[in-house]
Formats: sequence, C-alpha cells, structure tokens
Amino acid sequence: VGVGRAAATFCVAHLCPNRIETATLLAGDENQRRRVVVSMSALPGRISFLAQQLSYLQHQTLLPDTVYAAIPYFSLRERKAYVIPRDLQDAEERGRGVILRSLVDWGPATKLIPVLSVETSPQTIIVTLDDDIKYPSTLLEDLVDGAERHPSAAVGFRGYRLPPPRNNNKNESEGDWYYS
Repeated sequence: VGVGRAAATFCVAHLCPNRIETATLLAGDENQRRRVVVSMSALPGRISFLAQQLSYLQHQTLLPDTVYAAIPYFSLRERKAYVIPRDLQDAEERGRGVILRSLVDWGPATKLIPVLSVETSPQTIIVTLDDDIKYPSTLLEDLVDGAERHPSAAVGFRGYRLPPPRNNNKNESEGDWYYS
C-alpha cells in the first residue's frame, strides 16, 4: 500500500493514466502472483464500520495488496452527505487503505464500480466486502484459491440461488431463494 500511495502522489504530479501500473513499476514487481484487492463501501450512518473492517483485514492469512473504501460524496438512499471519520482518514494516512471518492452513488455497486477505474488489469482479483460482517481469517486465501481453480467463475463467500425466470406455465414452480 505504501508503494500505491507513492504512485498516487507521483501520478498526480505527472498525470499518469494508470496509477496501479505505475505502482507496479515503482515496486519492481514482476507480478509473480495476481494482485488481490479488497473494496468496501457503506452508508453514511454505517461508515464508521469501515475502519473496523480494515483492522480485521490485517489478520487475514493472505493480506490484500490494496484495500479501497469507495465513498460517494452524497448518499441517495439516506439523502445526506458522507463525512469521512477521522479513524478512516488515519488508516489511509498509515497506508492501511485508499479512500476513493465518487461523484455518483451506485447503491450496492459503489463498492465495485469506482475500483474498476483504477484496477484496470483483468488479472486483478477484486474482493468486495460488506461493512457489517466479520469474515473468517482465511476469507481472502479461500476466495483466491477458488478464483484460481475456477478462472471463469464468480467466487463468493455467501450468496443466493436466484429463482428460475417466470413463465406462463402455472404448473411450474416459481422457485424460492436458497443459500448456496
């Protein structure tokens, strides 16, 4: 993350089109493994949870290369502006994360869409996390392992099986939502 901050500072001064590639060049990394980054977001009323998630991430068996907190300027859902808490700003200053401010609130997709503008390599593994769940310490390691074993699949910690599409056959079940 320290190299990422150096690359961001360098790129602001020199107008680099891609901060991540610049960080890789500055670090002299030959990309021996795929980058693993984490992205999170929260509503204004729960933004204080993000600093705690950053602390949890420091105890993962596989540490992420970068952690992003994607924060819009204004929440459409709560209809109020975001205020970045001091502990989240401090975490960024200590190199534990990068705050990405966004002009647009994409709802739940806010934790992914802004990150796609800086993490442009298709080889990067982007893990999105919720702000209010304490994850197991092997989460990142398990997800990366799953992504490497199933490179064409989306790999997740938890999710729902979607019901089949509705049709005109009244005898066919419309399905239920199941944990997968």
